[in-house]
Amino acid sequence: MARVTALNPFMADGTKSHSQAENSVRPAVGFVWGTAIDELEAEWRDLEENAANPLPFTGFDFLWHWRAVFTTGKDAARPFAVTVRDNGRLVAVLPLMVTRVGPLNVCEWMGEPLTEYGDALVRRGYANPEWLEFAVKRLKACPDVDVFFLRKVRADTAIAPALDKLMSQAGPQRQAPWIDLSADMGIADVHKRLSSNLRKELRRKRKKLDAEGSTDFCIARAGPHAAAITERTIAHKQEWLRQRGTTSRAFADPRSVTFLNRLAADERRGQNLVVSELTIDGEPAASEIGFCSLDRYYAYIGAYNPEMAALGAGLVQMENTIGWCICEGMNAYDLFAPADAYKLRWTDNCVAVNDYAAARTIAGRLCNLWLARIRPLAKAVVMAMPPAIQQRLTRVLARG
Repeated sequence: MARVTALNPFMADGTKSHSQAENSVRPAVGFVWGTAIDELEAEWRDLEENAANPLPFTGFDFLWHWRAVFTTGKDAARPFAVTVRDNGRLVAVLPLMVTRVGPLNVCEWMGEPLTEYGDALVRRGYANPEWLEFAVKRLKACPDVDVFFLRKVRADTAIAPALDKLMSQAGPQRQAPWIDLSADMGIADVHKRLSSNLRKELRRKRKKLDAEGSTDFCIARAGPHAAAITERTIAHKQEWLRQRGTTSRAFADPRSVTFLNRLAADERRGQNLVVSELTIDGEPAASEIGFCSLDRYYAYIGAYNPEMAALGAGLVQMENTIGWCICEGMNAYDLFAPADAYKLRWTDNCVAVNDYAAARTIAGRLCNLWLARIRPLAKAVVMAMPPAIQQRLTRVLARG
């Protein structure tokens, strides 16, 4: 059931109200639950347009489709938004959800397991760390939650300082590589920063592809064409995972595919989505699902046709997408964590990414121990095991 709760963090903590505080301006913090989030749409969109730190994963449309898919059925999540207001004006939103894990209620970023970066959406000029701390303090007092587990928070996000102070880092820190496309550079300037071996490999791959037939590269925004490319990309990615006997946290949940297909087909509510595809004589060779937000491109899911694996089309497809980003005025091409070797061939720019956890109940502390300590250790042990055992156990850990 939808419900809206207005909370004053200072009164709740037993401190002075705004009228009693001396020479200070303090925000109002509220909780908006369930379908009542739709009532925030106009304000949320205005916040997005004027945000200092927009992410595709905090966008109203991205989360609108997510809510349509993930908030119904047996494993339905309960979405809510923590709002921060200054004199009635919405200046920050933390999009969150509560899911049931056994007997426990776990709070995560709204959009999981598809959110690649978590953050508060903050209006430009309002990046006050103390205000976000107030919001996180009220969040931690939420009676509907046993444990908080906020994954994939970049060190340079607005929410990171508050989480560093009020929650514990969970598991090992990762690095997210990104390619700097600023300073009015062209694709030739990107090439200059690459190793000579990678430049030679790109030339060889292009010649190899040209020898196979007529190559074509296309970019599509959300709509029928993008939906078709998205469907192929997902199918190729799932086949790649199947061949390796593994899965991803997102694809362990079949609802993720439904969500991505919906988003890619929606011309009105999928505007941040961008898909690219490289074909040879009309046959798909490699493709990528990505997102654009402000001046940053996010390389979300890349895949290649397993029947053309030997051609190395994925490398050329990525080069073409970087070229498109430059033409569109993007300043960064974000490759997400972890810092895999193939990503580091393109860049040595990285930003730290952390998971954060906190427990509110005794049972939550046990869950926190699993999420923050035992599960990361178990994953490391599993990855050192023979492939046959990895195939069985990685699926279990992906769902945890």
